[in-house]
Amino acid sequence: MLSRLLPVLMLLAGALPAVAIAASDALIDPAVLDSPAFLAGHPDLRFRREGFAAYDRGRHRSAVEAFRKAARYADKPSQGMLAEMYANGDGVPADPALAWAWMALAAERGPAWAEARREAYLARVPASELARADALFAEMLGEYGDEVARPRLATHLRRAARGNTGSRVGGSAPRRVQLVSGDGVREVRDVDFDDPRYWEPERYFALQDAEWARFRGGD
Repeated sequence: MLSRLLPVLMLLAGALPAVAIAASDALIDPAVLDSPAFLAGHPDLRFRREGFAAYDRGRHRSAVEAFRKAARYADKPSQGMLAEMYANGDGVPADPALAWAWMALAAERGPAWAEARREAYLARVPASELARADALFAEMLGEYGDEVARPRLATHLRRAARGNTGSRVGGSAPRRVQLVSGDGVREVRDVDFDDPRYWEPERYFALQDAEWARFRGGD
């Protein structure tokens, strides 16, 4: 069974009921997150959502594959979910050393609660596995660490902005869309799919960090 970090990460996945669509504290408008075109330009969010959808259906191996894809784009919630799944043996053999390596990646740029969880995971690694845990983390940095994963995402964001929304980013009026809540209530309002903070890499990274820092993990 996953620890209390799972509900936190599900919130980060955008896996919210439709009735919460107008939540004023959302960092990315849920209507934006539901746009296929937006998700096509944000592989971190797209694969994270696919991972949670697979997990929710009990397809844990598929969830691991999706979270790994999101993790290549510096998605810290997905890296945290992989840590949880390897810690608990959900769809994969339980592996405390690999769980710690994923949590160390998830806490690579904080926040403090994730760093504390990284240390808690380290305490679970048997002494005989500590060297292997260090080696795994060093190897994984070359594929999933921020130094390589953030530039990978930045390239994708720039390409998507040029190809799909580039002529609009920062210069178009918000689009009016119809939203339907879980109780059938309809709402028509402006949604700014082309907000530059969703597409300009440095601004988007700041949004990622703000999202990740808002939540706390369980023990």
